[in-house]
Amino acid sequence: MSREPFQSARNAGICVEITDIGHWSPVLLIAEYDAHRRVIRINARAVERLRKRRGEDAARALCAAAIAHELAHLEVQQHHPRTPRERSAIESAVNAHATATYGLDGTWFEQLLR
Repeated sequence: MSREPFQSARNAGICVEITDIGHWSPVLLIAEYDAHRRVIRINARAVERLRKRRGEDAARALCAAAIAHELAHLEVQQHHPRTPRERSAIESAVNAHATATYGLDGTWFEQLLR
């Protein structure tokens, strides 16, 4: 598992919390970024679900991938402000950026958790 996303968040002055952030529509929300507080919140429900299914290493890897994904959002949004119609294109760009930067494919975790 790459530790780089954790260090990148720290270097950017972004805190990381594991907390219950609930669901978004019918899907389990894995993480969110709060720009006002400069914090990435990782859903404790998702971490615990993966820990039970795949163990501690998988749960840690989920956290790294979630951080990478949220950091990639910050990078991509600087160049591509999001509009509702572009959501899927932005998410694809974010996933590609996170994978290229950190070598972590967050879409794998999304599929595993559903």
